[in-house]
Amino acid sequence: MAQISLPPMDLLQVAAAALASRSAGDTPRIHAINRAAYYFSIGNVTIAETSGGFFVTSGSRAGIIHRLDNVAGCSCEGARGGARACWHAAALEIIIESRRYSMPVLIRERSAAAVKAFAEMNELYS
Repeated sequence: MAQISLPPMDLLQVAAAALASRSAGDTPRIHAINRAAYYFSIGNVTIAETSGGFFVTSGSRAGIIHRLDNVAGCSCEGARGGARACWHAAALEIIIESRRYSMPVLIRERSAAAVKAFAEMNELYS
């Protein structure tokens, strides 16, 4: 079981805003996204990958951990009570969405580093 490293806060917030914007009119979903973004901003989210899903800490109750299962959904009270959207699932969506914003930066940085490395190797062997 490995804890998921969170992207930088600015990317999490941009991703949350994008998801909320695309969810216009879906108040429960927007509420779940906003709640997840809030818990990210105060540093109150820990997510760990496990077989078949994820463990997500409760944002409001210390010591409570919910299982977000790839098949059964979330074990939180809201999801078990029939809520369509819970903030635990929204937190994972925000992380996934934030990767859309971070990957191009990583690719550009890696590309620039690769170009520099190849230029230095060419100097060595020229």
